[in-house]
Amino acid sequence: MTKPVILFVDDEPNILSGIRRMLQSKKKEWEILFAESGKEALSIMENKKIDIIISDMRMPEMDGADLLTKVKEQHPDTVRIIFSGYSEEASLMKVASITHRYLAKPCDYKEITSTISKILFVRKRLGNEKIEPLITKVQALPSPRQTYIKLIRELNSSFCNADTITDIISSDAGLSAKILQLVNSAYFGFSAEITSTKTAVSLLGLDTITAIALNAEILVIFNEYAIDDLADKISKHGMFIGKLAKEIAVIEGLPNKEVVEKTFTAGLFHDVGTLFFAGILPKNYNKCIKQANNSKTSLCKCEKEFFGATHADIGGYLLGLWGIPDDIVESVIYHHSPEELDGDKLDLITLIQISIGLAEDGLDENLIRRIEDIGAIDRIPIWQEKLNELSKKNAQT
Repeated sequence: MTKPVILFVDDEPNILSGIRRMLQSKKKEWEILFAESGKEALSIMENKKIDIIISDMRMPEMDGADLLTKVKEQHPDTVRIIFSGYSEEASLMKVASITHRYLAKPCDYKEITSTISKILFVRKRLGNEKIEPLITKVQALPSPRQTYIKLIRELNSSFCNADTITDIISSDAGLSAKILQLVNSAYFGFSAEITSTKTAVSLLGLDTITAIALNAEILVIFNEYAIDDLADKISKHGMFIGKLAKEIAVIEGLPNKEVVEKTFTAGLFHDVGTLFFAGILPKNYNKCIKQANNSKTSLCKCEKEFFGATHADIGGYLLGLWGIPDDIVESVIYHHSPEELDGDKLDLITLIQISIGLAEDGLDENLIRRIEDIGAIDRIPIWQEKLNELSKKNAQT
């Protein structure tokens, strides 16, 4: 079995030596290569397929942004990651449209390996040589703007706080307006009107704010493909599923606050892969939908036949590239696949599957069996009541 190939690029030999020592234990899993300049990196890539390239930003002759621009043009199916320090604020504008991920310097072993492992996981899950290059070739699809890069960087910082996040959001008028619009919608149910970004951040929490920021990025991207109505519908439906999943988590008294908060994000993005198919492959996707309707088979089954991957696979792949946490990515990948999982815990994946089952597909036998194992079968009517309540609110938006 061919090992994935990772290429690190930095003009400082000591940095590369440190990375080499750091990743010594991964040599059995990955082929790890090193280059001390952009020119050397491109030379390596002429003769070898690289799965992931991770480049330092500041290098002489050819900096990281210039290198990754060439990589995007010449090797579009390679995942592009930039290393950049906090002092390189101006450089974010250069890399925003050409990188898939941003890693802040200094970066430890855990963050590097976690980032690489996540990307390789979703690529393996996708497992389709035709669709994967198509995803990475799309001009703007996997690359967030400066505001989102800043948000992710701050959220991953040990010094992250609500004031810093507020300042970043406030600097983006469009994002500020979107957040205030959503926080004042019936979805969140606040009695008084929220008029400041600071109050919105305080009320919604950092996880939800970040999810809304990424959602805004996705809407901007897909508006370019003239499917803004569909993007808006999927966004609203995602918020509904996310809110329902969060309400069920609260009803069940989940003690893990982190899981409760992530349910909104997971629900919000569960159908993002549909936007990819509708925006990038509209004619074929319309045929796929018609076949699913005419044959009364699941949309996922038809997507697999047409494209070799489902909207769940594609959505998980894109979110993994954007740096969304693993458990959220997995909940997107498996949101229509209760038969692939088992267990007796009400985890994030199960919460999303239950919410989708209640609102869309119905609770299939596999999911009902898991709910029985969890010991919650008698609470389905309570969840249904919450669904009905949210549906009434949804009609008001």
